[in-house]
Amino acid sequence: MVQRARIIQKKGIRVIWVGEFEGFRDPFEVAEILASETKLVIGFGILSPSRRECKFIRESYCELIEKYGDRFILGLGAGNLKDRDLAYKLLVKCVKELEDLYPLVGCSSPKVVRFSSLNSAGILYNSVDPTIIEWLKKFELRKIFSAAYGPALILPSQYDEDLLLAASIILQGSSKFIISRFNLSEIYNDLRKLDLPKLIELRRRGDSIKCYNESYPIFKYKKQLLEKFTISGEIRDVINKILELLKFCDHVVLSDPFFRDINSISILDEIVVNARSCKNYKSL
Repeated sequence: MVQRARIIQKKGIRVIWVGEFEGFRDPFEVAEILASETKLVIGFGILSPSRRECKFIRESYCELIEKYGDRFILGLGAGNLKDRDLAYKLLVKCVKELEDLYPLVGCSSPKVVRFSSLNSAGILYNSVDPTIIEWLKKFELRKIFSAAYGPALILPSQYDEDLLLAASIILQGSSKFIISRFNLSEIYNDLRKLDLPKLIELRRRGDSIKCYNESYPIFKYKKQLLEKFTISGEIRDVINKILELLKFCDHVVLSDPFFRDINSISILDEIVVNARSCKNYKSL
């Protein structure tokens, strides 16, 4: 992890993002390791109030700032709580309690976009589909910093199955408004039946999910998953997708499994040069 972070730093990247997902290492633990070994700005994308109390988030976040300086970005999100109304209420409460820390908010529905555009320092769109982001941005009630955040990978790669799993997770977490608006009901209904934690554990053990019949829907919808829910393909495809996203957002986050793949990381400098040539490019 540290080795990859140092390579990323040398490639000209200024900000690295730490995610939160069941089975992954605690994001505060990861952030402390990376902060102690690099000079990178570290963003949390995202921390969920349904998983940890706001008081704990504040204490842990402020402790990092005291140790390593003001080079952290707080990202909050509703998380994967099944009761979405409760998840939204917890998010609203936490954003307001932590407003002095200037949080960004993970958004995937008009309701959260409207709230976040008035009550946060920025929006982390949980999408890398330019058409979805363009639609969601219509619900912003004021001009605000925004980032597109989603699974990324240079293909071909040994992590291609992990990319498809990451895309499936994004789809399962999509709001009903996006599912309906963008005609994703069929693929959503098929993939929502998947036992994703089981498939993720298989990949962690080094097994291919192709050997398991229940993973069939993932490969049935492979093309749609890659096109709508990832930044992936050959390097030119990835660059073009980033440039398209920068027409609507200020920042693009290349999420898991990009960080795992040393081959993807090795050509980050080429991606950065092309991204910074975009007239809409901004830096945190």
